[in-house]
Amino acid sequence: RARGASRDQIYENEKKLKNFRGDWKGALQLLNQLEKDGLATPFAYAAAIKVCGVSKQWKYALQLIDRMEKRGLRPDSRCYNEAISACGKSGQWEVSLAIFRSMKRTGAGPTVVSFSATISSCGRAGQWATALSLLGEMKLQGVDRNVVHFNAAMSACDKGGQWKRAVSLLDDIVDNGLVPDVISYSAAISACGNAGQLEMAQTLMLRMRLQGLAPNIMTYTSIIRACQADGNVEYARAMLEEMQYIDGLKPNLISYNAALSTCRELGRWRDALELLDTMRACRITPDSISFHAALSSFGRGGDVGEALSLLGQMRDAEVGLSTISFNCAISACARHGMRAAALALVGAMAEHGVEPDVVSYTAAISACEEQGEWEEALELITEMKCRRVFPTVVTFAAAITVCSESGQWRKAQELLDDARLEGCPPDTICYSAAMTACEKGAQWEQAVSLFGDMIKRGVRPDAVAFCVAMNSCEKGELWERVVELLAEMPATGVQPEVFHFNVAIRAYDKLGQPDAALRIFEDAKACGVVPDVFTFCAAINACETGELWNRGLELLDEMRTHSGLEIAEKARRRQFHVQFSVAG
Repeated sequence: RARGASRDQIYENEKKLKNFRGDWKGALQLLNQLEKDGLATPFAYAAAIKVCGVSKQWKYALQLIDRMEKRGLRPDSRCYNEAISACGKSGQWEVSLAIFRSMKRTGAGPTVVSFSATISSCGRAGQWATALSLLGEMKLQGVDRNVVHFNAAMSACDKGGQWKRAVSLLDDIVDNGLVPDVISYSAAISACGNAGQLEMAQTLMLRMRLQGLAPNIMTYTSIIRACQADGNVEYARAMLEEMQYIDGLKPNLISYNAALSTCRELGRWRDALELLDTMRACRITPDSISFHAALSSFGRGGDVGEALSLLGQMRDAEVGLSTISFNCAISACARHGMRAAALALVGAMAEHGVEPDVVSYTAAISACEEQGEWEEALELITEMKCRRVFPTVVTFAAAITVCSESGQWRKAQELLDDARLEGCPPDTICYSAAMTACEKGAQWEQAVSLFGDMIKRGVRPDAVAFCVAMNSCEKGELWERVVELLAEMPATGVQPEVFHFNVAIRAYDKLGQPDAALRIFEDAKACGVVPDVFTFCAAINACETGELWNRGLELLDEMRTHSGLEIAEKARRRQFHVQFSVAG
């Protein structure tokens, strides 16, 4: 003790340092004074390092270790352990590990607490492999491992997406003669929940109860989170309901947000709205995460009026409207073809201090499709460029589709060129939409040319592209090319559908090859394709061409067995019998 300071004095100063908690500046000021007075002890430094850790000031924590050494004080295990924790809380797991490794060289450890702090640091960063390696080191070095060490390693596996390893560690706790606690089970269930392993999470909760442990709010929330991947909104809601009847355990904001996220993933917008109402009834105020999850649940459909109402509720609740909020509402308008509402929302974003992004504009462009407002779609692309919001291939695909619906084949082709100039090579959807525009505009040559360009540029055609190409070739009487396209489909990974077979059957008929046409008809059925009225009519026409009257009658009988084809069958039979009579 320097300058005659009493033990009580030193103890009192150390106690003051511990009480600073998150006030790292105040703690450092007091430590500076203690250094001047010669009263700074290793315990005082450890307390100050801990305060820095709580405040996530890991660099200052390391500086204090250096200061100790410069003042001739040897940092003890407490100082190192607090420094490891300080770095871990700031996500600096590699620094934590380096400090841990240096302890052996300085003779300060490592201790059981050092291992725990380092494993926890790795756990926060999801460094599961390093955490498990440290756990193994403890065993090899004969260091007693306790439940805390296993729990920290399980947490690392959870954050690292290693749910199987987390469950295995739970079993290892028992194998090592230890008893898993609530934290152990919660960590394993959380790992399963984040990985969408609902069944395993349920099994672990049952094991937990059989051990006499009561699930906590983290356990329930993890189970609810697992429902997202499993697609089980009902079970998520049942868990919330169950929590309501457990004393001292009520669903909180995080629990409800987990359930709302399940609704978002599955597009269960009605459930999302009901959950928001339940939250309010339980006096839990929805936050921005709650509203965004609920709004996003309209992503696959839903009442656009409800989506807009929800956007208004967000504004009234002052939770902070964001680009995502508006995008969800704009997308809902787009799905219902509500062009005016979508454009109004894009305009309203600036009023709320929110900038439209590429998703906002792309959704608004899609909203123009139903009414064929191609000029408006092109204006939106111009506007977004002026705002330095750069269109993506999805944006161009949406605009080309609008032009396609309006038969604006020239504009569609111009957009293909624009996409390339903007560094967005057109994809399958872009080409298919442009080809459709050409077909609607009676420009079959252009459609066929685009298909060729598509192949040349290495863009893989889809079923729509093949359909448009085959239809265009049919209109141009390019019969050989039609049947070639059908033959090319399997090599591109596209399974021919009924309309592809229909065009090919007609093409073989026009080529005067009725047998080949009928072979295609049988191939279609062999592929599991159900013939429609056009398939039968094309095949029967081929029978007429080849004067295969008996086969034609068989097809008429087969046609009768297909539900919904009776009227067409009667009309076709009447025509076929006339042809048969003339031939007879």
